This record gives sequence, C-alpha cells and structure tokens, in this order.
Amino acid sequence: MNGDKIMLKMRTGYYVNSYDSAGVIQAQPTYSDDPNVSDEIFTVYKVRGSSGGNKIKSGDKIMIKTRRNYAFNCYDSRGACKAIPTFSDDYRISDEVFTIRFL
Repeated sequence: MNGDKIMLKMRTGYYVNSYDSAGVIQAQPTYSDDPNVSDEIFTVYKVRGSSGGNKIKSGDKIMIKTRRNYAFNCYDSRGACKAIPTFSDDYRISDEVFTIRFL
C-alpha cells in the first residue's frame, strides 16, 4: 500500500541500507528494525501517473524514501544509487521514480 514501510533483502540475506538514511545505498549483513533509527527501513509511495487507488500494483510508478525523507536516486537512471534530499516525482524525467513489477 502507498506509505507502507518496507525492508529490501537481497538473495544473499543482506539488507539494502542507505548510509545514515541520507547517503550511499548498498547491501550489508546487519539491520535494525527500529523505524526511529534504521537505515534499512524505507517507505514506498505511489507517484502521480500511477493507476488509481491506494494499493500499489505491478506497473505502478513509485518512490522509495528513507526515514529522513531522502529519496532513492539512481544516477541518470542507470548508475550508482544513493539517497538524496531533493527529488522529482515526474516519472517522465525523474531518476527517483521506479516502476514496480510483481513476479
């Protein structure tokens, strides 16, 4: 659902982490499940242009934000990823908007 808290676990058992919830995004073997301090808990949001309703569906456009409200950004939509304080929710131009696919 829009606004849900998530953790991202890799096939190796490592968890996606954003350094201090404001920096480089990488995987690491340890995590905290305390939402007040965790750099491994993120909030997923639907962005404009997605299908109606609050439920996130396959093919929707989403943003992922840290506890500091920084957004995941992948440089030029194909490079290194980090969390940044300024972002755009315009899916046509934003490197902070992702299309979610459920398998």
